[in-house]
Amino acid sequence: MPALSRIVATVGAVIAAVWLSPIAIAQGAPPRTVLTIHTGSEDFPGSSVLDGAMREGLQSRADAPVNYYAEYLESETFPTEQATLALRDYIRRKFDGRRIDVVVADTTPAVQFVIRFREELFPRVLSSRVVWRAASLRQILEMTRRQDTP
Repeated sequence: MPALSRIVATVGAVIAAVWLSPIAIAQGAPPRTVLTIHTGSEDFPGSSVLDGAMREGLQSRADAPVNYYAEYLESETFPTEQATLALRDYIRRKFDGRRIDVVVADTTPAVQFVIRFREELFPRVLSSRVVWRAASLRQILEMTRRQDTP
């Protein structure tokens, strides 16, 4: 699937996850929060394209306000475990007391991060509100099984 098609599909899936929820249509509901986890750094070319499309799509309805955040694992720059734990700690502190409604994982390492820390960082996010781009459903299920096995 060409990169632009993947971006359009991702944005569509996230918009559906945000706007089809009961809270999104309730009058006077607080803004929904969408968090994207990128594997690469902020200046990675695809990150800005995806983030721009997400912001534009999510903020296109005045009746359903959305706060969009993007965080970066940067595991290609730093040792993987060090980057993973640093991002975990950062997200825990930054979003303490805030509800995250939808999590987008843009690559397989980002999906692994979300699965690994889903209970700790995203306890209110239903599995149906985690959107992934780079891993197949079979890979996701396998990663989840490995994480759930003691």
